[in-house]
Amino acid sequence: MIHIFVDFEMNIIAKELFDEIKDCHMEIIEIGAVAIDEKLQEIGSYKCYIKPQYNEHIMPRYVELTGINDDMVAGAADFKKCFFDFLDWCGSFGGFKGYTIYSWSKSDLDQIKRELKFKKINTEQHKVKWMLSHWHDYQKEFCKLIGLTHPISLNRAVNSLKQEFSGNMHDALCDAKNTAKLFVTAHDKERFEELVKPLKETINQDSNLTCEIGEILNFDKLEDSNTDTDKQPDVH
Repeated sequence: MIHIFVDFEMNIIAKELFDEIKDCHMEIIEIGAVAIDEKLQEIGSYKCYIKPQYNEHIMPRYVELTGINDDMVAGAADFKKCFFDFLDWCGSFGGFKGYTIYSWSKSDLDQIKRELKFKKINTEQHKVKWMLSHWHDYQKEFCKLIGLTHPISLNRAVNSLKQEFSGNMHDALCDAKNTAKLFVTAHDKERFEELVKPLKETINQDSNLTCEIGEILNFDKLEDSNTDTDKQPDVH
């Protein structure tokens, strides 16, 4: 089974489109994905920009967040074409029933479901149904692995394993690759447990879990603690 990690970047629907914005607040403007085989090796990557239908411009806050501007999507295909192109790419590794798909948080799945409905794309097609029914929230899975009951950002998750975030945050392909990196690291169970041991110990010190996530994931303090006990893992 192939593992596909995907991320979407989005832009808001124009605020003057009152009826549309009630049904679908955002539109996907970038898809980024990476495929990992059974041996946990990267076997392919995917990236495309999408021209929004319900806003003539990428709004300034999303330009700043994602780095995507009007010129970058001006010549891009529409959502329907890009979505089915992405589906075909997913199926190219062994058929449309040959993969599972992951994103960092449930929001990407919620968005794709909402946008497919809003843009009247038939979700009963077999390859669409397969994708939607084999979608995993890896943020939830990862937090469970490290003993957190609250979600954390992708960047903090990467940092929790003493790793550097690769590339630019909120670039769809970079986010997908970093999610895949967490997945691969977690499957090396011995190394993973060594990496997250100080974090789990910090969490367990507060049995009521009343501290803030930012306090739990204060990696400077964890590093000091590791140095004191001479058990700091070597991740370089």
